[in-house]
Amino acid sequence: MTLPLTLAEVVAFDNALLCSISQRDHGQVQAMLAKIDVQNNSDLREPLTSGFLEAAGRDASILKLFLDAHFDVDACDEEGTTALMIAARGKDSDALDHGNDEAPANDGVAECSFVESLANVQQLLAHGACVDAVDHTGSTALHHAVQCSGEHVIVQELVGAMCTVDCVDEKGYMALHHAARMGQVENVRLLLARHDPQDVNATTLDGESVLSLACQSGCVDVVNELVQCCGIDLDAPNSDLQTPLMMAVMVGSLDIVQVLVQARADVTKKDSIGMTALHHAACCEAALPIVECLVDANSDINNVDDMANSIMHDAAIVSSLDVALFLLKSGAASGCVNEAGKTPTMLAQQWNRPDMVELLESWDGGPP
Repeated sequence: MTLPLTLAEVVAFDNALLCSISQRDHGQVQAMLAKIDVQNNSDLREPLTSGFLEAAGRDASILKLFLDAHFDVDACDEEGTTALMIAARGKDSDALDHGNDEAPANDGVAECSFVESLANVQQLLAHGACVDAVDHTGSTALHHAVQCSGEHVIVQELVGAMCTVDCVDEKGYMALHHAARMGQVENVRLLLARHDPQDVNATTLDGESVLSLACQSGCVDVVNELVQCCGIDLDAPNSDLQTPLMMAVMVGSLDIVQVLVQARADVTKKDSIGMTALHHAACCEAALPIVECLVDANSDINNVDDMANSIMHDAAIVSSLDVALFLLKSGAASGCVNEAGKTPTMLAQQWNRPDMVELLESWDGGPP
C-alpha cells in the first residue's frame, strides 16, 4: 500500500514539474511522469493538471508526453480552463498564476518565443478533447481563440472539429461577436459560413449586435462581410438605442459610414436621448467628409435632441469651422434655442470659441 504524499512532497513535485516544463526540459518531464501513475495518482492530480495546462501553452512535445501517458485530456483548473482553451489562445505564456512564493525562477524562459499552439490544438483534438467545454465565464476554446491571438488556422481547426459556433459566454457574446469586435475578417467570414443566417442579428446582453461591434472595431472589411448577409438588421440598436451607423460615426470611420449609407442604413434613427448620427458627428468632432456623407444621405439637419439641442448647438462646442460652415450652408439654423435658453452662438461663447462666435454672428440673418 502506497502512503499518501506529504504537502511538502506535493509542492516539491509541483515546483520541479513546472520548472522543467517552463524550461522545455523534455527529458526531465519524461522522467518525472515515468515514475508515477499519471492516471490514478490523486495526491498529484492538481500539480499534474497545472503542468498539463502549462505544457498546452508552451511545448507540443511535452504535451504529447502527458497525452501518451493517458492523462485526462479535459482536466481543468479551478476556473474551468482546459488545455484546449489555452492552446487555442495561440500564445506562448504561463498558463497559470501559481501564487506560490516557493516556485523556482524561470531563468531565461522569457526569451523562449516559439509558439506551438496549433500543434497542441491538433494533438488535443486528436485525443478527444471536448471542443465545447466551457470555463467559469461560459467561454469555449473558440471564444479563447478569437479573443486572444485570433489565429485563423486555430479557428479553422476548432470549426473543423464541429465546435458549436453559437455558444454564448456570460455576457451573451458568441465567438462571432468577439471576432467582429476584434476586426478579424477571415474569422468572421469562416464563422458566418457555419452560423444559422439569423445569428447575424443576435445581440449580447448589453444589446450589441455583430454589426455594431464591427463598426466599433473600425474594420471596414468586416462591415462589408456583414452587410452582405441576407436579413441583417443595418439599424439594430444597442441598449442606448445607438445604431451601427452612430458607432461608425463615433469611431470616425468614413469608409464604414459610406458602406452603411450605401447599404441604406437609416440616418434618421434616434438614440435614447434623441440624437441622430449627424448629432453624434457634431459631438465627436467628426471630419467634414463624414458630415457631408450624412447630410447627402438626407439627414435632418435641424433635428433636436431631448434637450432641444440642435446639430448646430453641438457643432458650436466642438466641431471645426469647416464643418460648422458646411452645416450652415446646408440649411442648419443658427438661432435656435435649447431648453436651457442657449443659442449656438451663446454656447460657443461659453466654451471660449471666439472663431466659432465670429462665424455664427456673421451668419445670423443670412449668409454673409
